[in-house]
Amino acid sequence: MALKDLSLQLRYRSDENDLANEFYIPCLEESVRYDRAVGFFTAQSLNLVARGIAGLIKNDGYMRLVVDPLLSSEDVE
Repeated sequence: MALKDLSLQLRYRSDENDLANEFYIPCLEESVRYDRAVGFFTAQSLNLVARGIAGLIKNDGYMRLVVDPLLSSEDVE
């Protein structure tokens, strides 16, 4: 399958949708690149979509994150 073959909605809302399972995991499983810039970041957010990240790795993909420099010591590790 490819990203273009996914049945995606035009809009997702965190109060109405399960963003991890309905969007991030399916998209990451089919991706070869993931770029994201966020002001607030925790490693727990990556844990929620680990299955999708595993697909990204399987596709020989890569991830680039730009995050706020104020990270917890656990997230730095």
